[in-house]
Amino acid sequence: MNYSFHDITIILVLKNRIEFTNRWLNYLGNIENRLTISIADGSDTPLNESQIIPFTNLHQITYRYYGPDRNINRSEEHTSE
Repeated sequence: MNYSFHDITIILVLKNRIEFTNRWLNYLGNIENRLTISIADGSDTPLNESQIIPFTNLHQITYRYYGPDRNINRSEEHTSE
C-alpha cells in the first residue's frame, strides 16, 4: 500500500516552548511536500499570527489556541472513586 503526504496529518501540541516552536515552523519551510498540520496551543500566550502565516502558502495549517493548560494530565481532575 502506497501512502502520500496528502494522507498524513501532523498534530503539533504546544506548551510554552517558543524556541522549539520557532525551530519547528522554520523546518516546515524546507519541506517541499504539502502537509496538513493541526497546531493545538495550550501555552500561556498564543502564537503571533505572523509566525504562522508565512507557512500557510506551503502547507495546510490549522492553529487553535485553547488558553493556558492548568495541568498536562487533565484526567487527574476527574478521578473516580
